[in-house]
Amino acid sequence: MSRDPAFFQASNEQLPAREAAFILRGVSKRYGRTSGPVVQIADLRLERGQTVALLGRNGSGKSTLTKLLAGVIAPSKGRVECLGEHVVPSRPWPSQVVAYMPQSGGAFNNLTGKESLVLTARLRGLRGRAAREEVDRVVSLLDCIPLLSRPTRSLSGGQVRLLQFAVSLIGDLPILLLDEPTNDLDAQKRELVWGIVDKMKRSAKTVLVVTHVPHEAASLFDRVIVMRDGLIVGESDASSAVHFAESMIHIEAGPYSHQLSEIFRRYSRGETPGRVVAGNLHAAIAGRSVSDLLREIQDLGVPHLRMRSSSVEDIYDMLS
Repeated sequence: MSRDPAFFQASNEQLPAREAAFILRGVSKRYGRTSGPVVQIADLRLERGQTVALLGRNGSGKSTLTKLLAGVIAPSKGRVECLGEHVVPSRPWPSQVVAYMPQSGGAFNNLTGKESLVLTARLRGLRGRAAREEVDRVVSLLDCIPLLSRPTRSLSGGQVRLLQFAVSLIGDLPILLLDEPTNDLDAQKRELVWGIVDKMKRSAKTVLVVTHVPHEAASLFDRVIVMRDGLIVGESDASSAVHFAESMIHIEAGPYSHQLSEIFRRYSRGETPGRVVAGNLHAAIAGRSVSDLLREIQDLGVPHLRMRSSSVEDIYDMLS
């Protein structure tokens, strides 16, 4: 795999020292005695006040890591800390300071939308008028009045996601863990959710978002983390990710052959030259190397060849 040292080291060098929102030490999670680890992280520090995007393919461990941070599940080994406190599922911490939006779930299936919000407000310490005012604030923010009187189980997928996002906003907690908050939402609601995340960023909340839309991560997030097979395989501050992507060219050539793969391997300087999609090789190549690469591909007589400017999404797609 092609890995530019500047891309992977930039975040550690440029991030200011701040109180940690989360610290993970020697953390692994297994389901069953004979299974391998779903997540395995030697050391991870998430700074307070940062907005972080967590990227990776399905099954890479993103949701499991988020559940570990939220205290929904316990690690098989290692320690998770939130603001210096040991995160243990049997204790109320960190639910007093952390709002967690799961990827899916039906905890409120038998409640109406309003009942779900009111119950959450009470669980977060709000009573009476304060609880009602907080529910009204969130409902107004998301324009979700039509969801209030209906049982959650009767809502569409997008409506459930919007209600779950509303639940995460109740209490205005300082830390939010959002697992794919824009899934199933239409374009208008997606824009609304990302706008609220942007406001959280500007108000110095700590926000971690699992997302499959890396191009949005480039503008909204301070830091980007990429997972694969339960491991963190890359991370950077978002501005470095954009700069790195701008220095790369996306090449598509085919049909795939061993000779073509070897050419891509040399120029990508990694064990894996790229990905095969619909019989063609795709890779992000450093711009300075493109002319030499194209010459070799043309000498090979490859019939299909396309190139375009690379994007942040291309880079993370190659990594994950």
